[in-house]
Amino acid sequence: HIEDRIMLKLNEALKARKATFGDDIIKLWDELKTARSPAGLLMSKIRQMEDGTFIGKVEPTKDVKRLTEKYRLDEDARTKLADFVSKRPRTAKEDVAEIERR
Repeated sequence: HIEDRIMLKLNEALKARKATFGDDIIKLWDELKTARSPAGLLMSKIRQMEDGTFIGKVEPTKDVKRLTEKYRLDEDARTKLADFVSKRPRTAKEDVAEIERR
């Protein structure tokens, strides 16, 4: 059960993110599935949304898709890799090359 005050805060945060609403909900749902403390996780994600650092579900790049197929990564690992690469757009190519090198 999530407290009403948290749901209201989430609602307000999502209202400000209309352009990414669908991807945000998918990302939240994926992370809440395995959360030990769903309320704590939601508060953390709300803060990230307010700070502008939250990134919803991202479509993996061609390089990331190639890596996930090459190493047969499970869904959790695919999501984490796509998130990591999307947060580092300036070094994404080098990051993928470094992962392949190791």
